[in-house]
Amino acid sequence: MKSYIFITDEGSTFPPNSGSFSEEIENLQVLGIEKGITITEAFNNLIRNNKWIEKASFKEVTGYSLENDTPSYFQVPTLE
Repeated sequence: MKSYIFITDEGSTFPPNSGSFSEEIENLQVLGIEKGITITEAFNNLIRNNKWIEKASFKEVTGYSLENDTPSYFQVPTLE
């Protein structure tokens, strides 16, 4: 089975300690990573294992195959 990551650009995000809703950040949200033989099977697994996604009523979700079946993690430098 392959691993897939599912993301959306719907919803809102605010910086920590902003104290203001006027500082909204445009970004993507990761909904989850799931396995499946096809992307459709992986998406169905994502929904089955995360009921909150259906309740959130996302209209646009994009899925990408993860080449190595494992995402790469790295530490980002501190932004000043």
